[in-house]
Amino acid sequence: MDARTEQRVLANLAEWGRDRVIFLITHRLSTIRNADRIALIEDGRIVEYGTHDQLIADADGRYRAFLDAETVGSATA
Repeated sequence: MDARTEQRVLANLAEWGRDRVIFLITHRLSTIRNADRIALIEDGRIVEYGTHDQLIADADGRYRAFLDAETVGSATA
């Protein structure tokens, strides 16, 4: 879905899910950053778990590597 539609969907989901637990599966960094908690899953297993700030603090972590790859990819696109 395009970025504008994604923002509308996420805004509606946030309103609806105010007092609920919501599992959101995404590859979009803009969506991931807004999550309260992030679980990085590889081969069906949780390999990292925490907040965005906690996960990017680990310079050798998989989430950080994903973030760095996405940032470099955006800058060159």
